[in-house]
This record gives sequence, structure tokens and C-alpha cells, in this order.
Amino acid sequence: MENNNIMKKINSLAFRMPFVICIMVVVIIIAMLISSIRIGSKGISDSKLGGFNSTIAGYASVLDTWFGLESSLVNTYAVTPVVVRYLEGYPDTSLELLINTIKNFKNSNPYIINMGLTDMNGNIIADSVSSALVGRNLKDYIPNTWSKVSANSEEIVYGDILMQSEVTGKWAMPAIKIVKDSNNQNAGYIYVLFDWSILHQTHFSNIDLGETGGLFITSENLYNIMDSKYENIANMKINPIYKQAFTGAGSGIITYDVNGEQRTAAYYKMKSRPWIIALAMMDYEIFAQNTKLIIATIIIGIISIVALAIFVSIFIGTITKPLEIVVEEAQEIERGDLSNIKQRIKPRKDEIGVLSKSFVSMRKKLAETITEVNTASNNIVKAAQELSQGNTDLSRRTESQAASLEETASSMEEMASTIKSSTDHAVAGNNMMVASREAVENAGKIIAETTTNIEEVYEASTKIKNITKIIEDIAFQTNILALNAAVEAARAGDQGKGFAVVASEVRNLAQTTQSSVKDITALVDNTNEKINKATETARQSQDIFIDIQQKIEDTARIMQDISATAMEQQTGVDQVNRAVAEMDTVTQHNASLVQESANTSESLLAQAHVLKDTVSFFKLNADDVKKVNMQKIKKETKENDSIQKQETKTENIKKQNVDKQESIKKESPKKETIKKENASNESSKKELKVPPSVERARAMESQKQDNSTVRNDEFGVTYSSTSTGMTDDGFASF
Repeated sequence: MENNNIMKKINSLAFRMPFVICIMVVVIIIAMLISSIRIGSKGISDSKLGGFNSTIAGYASVLDTWFGLESSLVNTYAVTPVVVRYLEGYPDTSLELLINTIKNFKNSNPYIINMGLTDMNGNIIADSVSSALVGRNLKDYIPNTWSKVSANSEEIVYGDILMQSEVTGKWAMPAIKIVKDSNNQNAGYIYVLFDWSILHQTHFSNIDLGETGGLFITSENLYNIMDSKYENIANMKINPIYKQAFTGAGSGIITYDVNGEQRTAAYYKMKSRPWIIALAMMDYEIFAQNTKLIIATIIIGIISIVALAIFVSIFIGTITKPLEIVVEEAQEIERGDLSNIKQRIKPRKDEIGVLSKSFVSMRKKLAETITEVNTASNNIVKAAQELSQGNTDLSRRTESQAASLEETASSMEEMASTIKSSTDHAVAGNNMMVASREAVENAGKIIAETTTNIEEVYEASTKIKNITKIIEDIAFQTNILALNAAVEAARAGDQGKGFAVVASEVRNLAQTTQSSVKDITALVDNTNEKINKATETARQSQDIFIDIQQKIEDTARIMQDISATAMEQQTGVDQVNRAVAEMDTVTQHNASLVQESANTSESLLAQAHVLKDTVSFFKLNADDVKKVNMQKIKKETKENDSIQKQETKTENIKKQNVDKQESIKKESPKKETIKKENASNESSKKELKVPPSVERARAMESQKQDNSTVRNDEFGVTYSSTSTGMTDDGFASF
């Protein structure tokens, strides 16, 4: 049992997916770590050795520059006039002047310990610091350097080894330079001892080269000329392997053993001197960063693998655990357990969430379906039992229905006569409304023409008013002219008396004309005011007639709709008459279906029991069953209310039909006349549009005759054995 559980866990996705993913990720991480270690180590090594090369190249450049500068100074010292003239024996140049001159040279150059002048044999003539050196020979003072001096060379000769200064006791680098006289002949030598400690302190004392690193300068005889550690100068033994540096390229890398451990050095040949400058360090210190990188990379890799494994396990768990729940739900459905329809997985937006939601929905729908089927099976059992009892009552109701149909037929004939009369009246009213509309339209046109004429009169009166205004202006000007003429006549004296009389008459005439024009203007203004009122009244009348015309048009449309509706009702009544006849045939056919229904009810009861036993396999939640039953009860209650309303409506119609039948019996002589009128209007009825409700009624009746279907009454639904989708016993297969 335990082995089966173990194998089940191993074969599960919860184990296999994290395991496979972790293996793949571990392999990838290891490969990445190895690659990064190799690349990082190579980069660090190259960077370290590259730093060595750049460092020693820089120091070599510094020393070359220093030697070049000091050589220039020594050359300057050698050609100084005081030095040259003293060696030539000029009396104006004394020994004291010479000593002061070389002292000034020494004081101006901090690297010089002491310097002096010799004759051609190397005997010291003067020294800048120690007079005790005077008379000594350079062969005894600086023998190594003096041995390399050549009388034919003008180059400065530097020593291959250091010497301790007799003045300060510090390490010094000697240099000798030949002095030429004014005839370019050898006259003597100038020597200089450079303080090596100052050079070390200035350029080499503050170098940080780690625990095992060292920077040094050596000659071909492997003499330690300069070292980053001052105490090693001229004392430390240089490894013989550095011999190969003097025969090789200008720079390179040397690796050798020191006490069983590797040591690596980078060297660089100086340009000013036949020396090499080298920087050496133990390999374990050089590659210490590589070791740290490897350790850090391994630690990061392990942490990454562990973290990734945990993350993958958690992430895969978020996938496999919901899948396990879905599998459990599927197994419960397989066992027929539908009692739990709650979603066990937290809502998710991915495919698993959709799958879980779909499973819950499927389970819920299946539970609802089974519940409905179970309820339906119980209802079918009850319905089958009630169906047998209803067959007897159905026969009685069928006979009663046949009698009611005859009464309905009589009532429908009377209704058809009434509708025919209403239709005729509606058509006549429609025609009258059309005539009224035309009369109103004509009246509106007349009023519009009257309004136009009044407006034209108004325009003419306006023009008259303008003309009278012109006449009034002329009278005014004439009056002024007459007045001027009277003035001129008065000036003329007796000769102008006759002209004064004429001017007076003209003036009176102008005043009379002006007064008449004012009266005409007042009359025209009064006329314009009345014309305006008449125009406004005509416009209002026109608006009233337009409104009346619109209302008459609306009334005409309503009358037209009423007429069309009445004709449709007449057609519908005829169709209802035919439907009543067809219903009588169906009623006769229903009697034969009663016996078939009895046989069908027995078969239905047997199948209902089988269905109930089949559905009992499923386990349902009691709350879900109650919920579905409540929905079913509400639906049935709603249907029963609808049936009761329909029955009440049917009873009212029957009662009305009975009352109408009594009145029809009293007015039977009128029926023949109504039938003749209906026959004469048959052609016009065909042109009317059949209402959609009547078309649907016809289709339903036609389908009833073709398939012998079903009628819904108080006892439920009865089916014909010829209906599509039914079995031989008259019920749809489950």
C-alpha cells in the first residue's frame, strides 16, 4: 500500500513537473556559473597583468624623463663658462668662483648630494660640499663609473651600481661628463652624485603593491638598482630568470617558483638606461579576486538553485493542487454525488480558474437538471393518475363544447352584420372628411390671396405717402421763393407792386397746398394703419384655416384607419366562423382521443417509475432540490393563474354569446338580408389585408388538422400518436 502511494506521488504532476524543471534549471545555472567563472577569471587576470604592464611602463617613463632632465642639467653644467674658463686657465676665473658656481648648481637641484670638477686625469679640483675630496682621483672615488669613461665620448656616463655617499652615507647614483674647452678639446671632467633616496621617496615610496608585491629595477648583472622597499636597494638578490628579460622583447611576463609557490612578474625595458623595471607578485595574491569570484559565484548559484526550487515547487503547487481538486470533483460526479456545488478553488483568471468554474457550473446545471427530472417524474406519476379521471369529464365537456359552438356561430353571424354596418358608416365618414379637407384647402387659398392683395394695397399707399411728402417739400420751397419774391418786390418800390401781388398769391397757394398735403398724409397714415390691421387679421385667419386643415387631415387619417380596421374585423369574423366550424370537427375527433389517452396514461406511469429509479442514482443537495421545487411551484402557479384568467374570459364570452343568441332568434328575418350584403361585398373583402393574428390562427388550425395535435384545457396536454418526436405510446422518449 505504501509503495503504491509512493509511486502515485512520483507519477503525479505535483512531483514530476518541479523535478524536471529544477533539473533543467540546475543544469543551465551550472553551465552559466562555469562560463561566468571562466570569463570573469580571465578578465580579472588580464586586468591585473594589464595593470602591472601599465604601472611599470609608467614608472619607466618617469625614470626615463628623470634621466633625460638630469642629463640635460649635467650637460648645462659642463658648458658653463666659469667651468670651461677655469679649466682653460683664465686668470679672471678663480677657484673660489668655480666652487661657488658648482655650489649654486648643487643647491638648485635637490637630487644632487655633491658635485665637482676634475682634470683630464681624474684628479678632483673642486667639490661643492667636501673640500676633503680635493686631490683624490675618480678612479678611487667612483671606480665603477670611471672605468667606463672614454675620452672620445661626449655622453654622460652613469654607474651600473650604486655607491654610498661619503658625505651623507645614502645610496647615490654617480654620473661623469667630459668638459670641452673653447677649442673643443678635452679639458676635464665634471662628476655628480645623485641622491637615490630622494628619487625613491619621490616616486617609489608610496606604492601599494599588496602583501607580496614588489617593484624593482635591475641591470643586466642582476644588481638591484631601485626597489619599492628602500631597504632592498643594492641588497636584494634578483632571480637569475630575469636574465631572459634583457634578451627578449621590450616588455613581457615572467613566471617562476619561489619556495614552491608561483610568482609572476611583468617587466619593461627602459629607454634611457640598459635596465629593466619589473613588478612581481605571488600568484595566490594576483588571483585572489578570482578565488573570491569563484566562491561568490558558487554561493550565488546554490542560493539561486534553492530559491528557484522553492519558487518552482510553490508555483507548480498553485497549478497541481487546483487540478487535484478538479479531479476529486470529477470522481465525485462519476460516483453520482452532486450534493456539493460550491467552488472549492479560489477565483482565478487563468485556464485553471476557467476549468474550475466550468466544473462547478456543469455540476450545478447537472444537479438542477437531475432535480427537475426527478420532480418531473413525480409529476408525471401524479399526472398519469389524474389523466384517467379527466378522460370521463373530458367526454362530457366535449358535448357541452359542441353546443356552445353552435351558439357561438349564431353570435358570430350577428357580429358580422354589425361590423358590416360599422364598416359602411366608416367609409362614408371617410369620404365626408376628404370633401371637408378639400373645402378648407380652397378657403385657405382664398384667404392667402386676400392677404396678398391687402399687402399690395399697403405698398401702394406707402408710395402715395412718399409722393405727398415730395409735394409737401415742393410747397415748402415755393412758399420760401414767394417770400423772397415779396422781399425783392418791396425793394423795387412801385415798380414791384404788381410782382408783390403775384408773389402773395403764390405764397397763399403754396400754403394751401402744404395744408392739403398734410391732410392727405394723415389720411394715408390712417389708411395704412387700417390696412395693417386687416393684413394681420387675414394672416390670423390663414393660420386658423391651416390649423383646421391639419386637424381635418388628422381626422381623415383616423377615419381611414377606422375604416380599414372595420374591414379587417369583418374579414376576421368570417375567418372565426370558419374556425368555429373546424373546431366542431376537432371536438368530434377529441372523443376518439379519450380512449387513447387512457392507454397512454398507463404507459406513462410505468415509464415514470423507471425514470424515477434511474434518477435516484444521483445524490443531490436538499437545498438545491428545494430551490428547484420552489421555482417549479412558482412557474406552475403562474400558469394556473393564466389558465384561470382564460377560463373566466371564456365563460364571459359564452354568456355574451347566449345573450346574443336570444336576440338573434328575435331578429331572424334580418339574417337573410345580412347574408346577401355579405355576398355582394365578398370581392371587396378579398382586397383587404388579413391581420397577422388571423393568419396565426389559420396556421394553428391547419396544423391541428394535419397532426391531430393537442389542445390545452383544464386536464393538461393530450398528444397524438402521429406527432413528431413521440414514441408509439404517445410520449416523448427520455
